Amino acid sequence: MSSTIIASTIQACVLSATSSVVAQWITAYKNDVRSHPPRTASQTLINTQASFLTDWTPVFQFILFTALNTPPNMLWYHFPASFSPTAS
Repeated sequence: MSSTIIASTIQACVLSATSSVVAQWITAYKNDVRSHPPRTASQTLINTQASFLTDWTPVFQFILFTALNTPPNMLWYHFPASFSPTAS
């Protein structure tokens, strides 16, 4: 495999993981979920909001899909470019 395909796959996986975690955080923010659990019993009584916890299953699934999907896409995108007259 080419080093550009490997580098692109790694970059895509990092981007996928980041976007998945950010999407979960935005969803939690819209649903009024706190990012930190309460520290004391009095805060527990006052705080009725749930705490935010990252669900790692969809993050892993998104990374796995990206890792499997990026190399064929890279090869497919370069295939038509190899026939263009501007390719050297």
